[in-house]
Amino acid sequence: MKKKIVLMSLIWLFLWISPLHANQDIIVNNHHIDILVKENGQYDFKHTLNVTFSSPYYGLFVNIPQAYQMRWELGGNTEVREYLFPLTNIQILNTPGLIERYRQGVTLKLGEEGIYVNGPQTYVYSYTMNTRDLRLDGRQRFLS
Repeated sequence: MKKKIVLMSLIWLFLWISPLHANQDIIVNNHHIDILVKENGQYDFKHTLNVTFSSPYYGLFVNIPQAYQMRWELGGNTEVREYLFPLTNIQILNTPGLIERYRQGVTLKLGEEGIYVNGPQTYVYSYTMNTRDLRLDGRQRFLS
């Protein structure tokens, strides 16, 4: 029994101290975001993403959420509310790509299907997030 415990401890120790190798095929060199905040509750985002591919890829996937859960303490009770901040004016500005919408957000496929890229690449995309003027007579929109 002691041998088994010692052996398991040694195996655990070797696994714990053995180096981990991270996947370095895609390196994000810089991610710059310009945000214009408007009085009507809209936020205009423009992302410039500089990446380096160390092996061939078709491009990148970017997920942008539009549904958020927030936990509130109200009158001694905890409430979880889900907010929807719709995304509009979604554009991929400097490369071919595809925009896919779903309830929770948007997925951008940056790059062209069937065309590999390698080395440094720049991707630029923009969108508007609507946080206040949701056409609900000034009330915030709750999903649950």
